[in-house]
Amino acid sequence: MLPLLIQQLLKDWDTVFPSFQRPADISYLGVAGGAEGGTTTFFAFGPRQALPYFIVKVGRDATGGELIINERDALLRLHDAGLPLASTVPNVVRCTEIEGTWMLVESTVEGAPMSVTVAKPGQPSASPASRNFKLATDWLAAMQMQALSSEMDADTGAGLDSTVDQFVTSFNLSAEERAFIDQTITKESLTDARLVLRHGDYCPQNILLRGASSITGVVDWAFSQPSGLPLHDLLFFTSVYVQNARQSSDVLGFTQALRYAFFNQNPFSQVVANHVLDYCRQMGIPTSTAKSLFCVFIMEQAMFEYRKVERAWARGWSAGFTAEAGEQGGPQTTPKVAMWVELFRTYVATPERLIFQ
Repeated sequence: MLPLLIQQLLKDWDTVFPSFQRPADISYLGVAGGAEGGTTTFFAFGPRQALPYFIVKVGRDATGGELIINERDALLRLHDAGLPLASTVPNVVRCTEIEGTWMLVESTVEGAPMSVTVAKPGQPSASPASRNFKLATDWLAAMQMQALSSEMDADTGAGLDSTVDQFVTSFNLSAEERAFIDQTITKESLTDARLVLRHGDYCPQNILLRGASSITGVVDWAFSQPSGLPLHDLLFFTSVYVQNARQSSDVLGFTQALRYAFFNQNPFSQVVANHVLDYCRQMGIPTSTAKSLFCVFIMEQAMFEYRKVERAWARGWSAGFTAEAGEQGGPQTTPKVAMWVELFRTYVATPERLIFQ
């Protein structure tokens, strides 16, 4: 399918890439996606060219096709609306289905991925983190204020109810834990949560910088949602940021990292608290609503990782998710699923320790 796409692009080159001279040929550098299915990314180079002309994302299965459409729709929404921040996201060059495979051609975006500096094992350095969090928070709040969707609607409410039900069922919650959810997530607690365009994978690796002073690009919108609850992206950014400094890749290592960011008093968690509250101020979200959104975020991440493991195991692939975990109790016992359940139980046991109050 890729050769057919290249034939189309070379034929239409002067229209789709007017600023580049048509190359004699195109070569590719491919980056495989996750084992659970999705997309493969190809960087397209001309002869003796150091930088790629464009990027092609290829769906590997039905899930990959859905991700391609998600990314296309999010990018088109940002560009078609003429939003000021649209210059920092890729342009959609072409999105097409060839022989049952979806492919998305995007422009490249300059910049280097945001880096995480570690003070010592398990502890991100607070000073660089403060600078990175300000950049990430301000860009996110500006984008989502410009791309506000609507107030909470029936579809979002039904989706939230489904997430809660799946979480309760999948992880065999106690009566106390179910009661905590009922008390923390109510219609009233989310009244001030306007729906936003959610990136879905807002993490340091997907935020491109020029030096350390400005964001030049935000890439990989495959998990975007046109109408999602706010704060999720910033909480996800925090989670990935602190996990880059984790001491181990088992359940304990992941969970300790999350607790360090959200429940322990330390210089890094103070950075997190300051920027969560700043985001809420910019978005007009009360602190009480932020605490409800944090609970929703945990459940959404737990179920997202749970489904990823299910898809991987359906393909007969268990390495990296640990086959032993399946023998002990299924996807819910794998580290990247279990860490969210452990974080939820930390929240239930010590809600007063949440760093943004």
